Amino acid sequence: MTNLPAIPFGYSASTRNRLYGFQLGATAQLLSRSRYNLDAFRKAGIFGNSSAQNSDFSTGIVTVPAHGSGTNTAFIGELGTTGKMQLTDHLALRGGYRLLWLDGVALASDQLAASDFANGSGFNGSGNVFYHGAFAGFELAY
Repeated sequence: MTNLPAIPFGYSASTRNRLYGFQLGATAQLLSRSRYNLDAFRKAGIFGNSSAQNSDFSTGIVTVPAHGSGTNTAFIGELGTTGKMQLTDHLALRGGYRLLWLDGVALASDQLAASDFANGSGFNGSGNVFYHGAFAGFELAY
């Protein structure tokens, strides 16, 4: 059995999203007691997304590019809640949770399947992402 040398290869992709549109939101104070506050908010927006991608597939000997772009409608939705405890007249402890959803955006992870390296084109701008997480910090106000 002959051991053949490994052929190095690589793939890289970058995307760009430019969102143009409007966003509406609302904030509600759920609780307000002496040192404690609890707020909730929601936002939603509709945008025109001018997006593009650049991908490169490399064999170690030759690099083949693929590029593409498009315009589509994107949506952004955001929800969250924030609690605040006033520690002193100027210092407060803040914490909460946020959720953010984007739909209709170009993602680097979606471009490999959409790219046609034979003719150097290809684009997928219909991706979506969902971010969520807790946050905590201090607020200093004078």
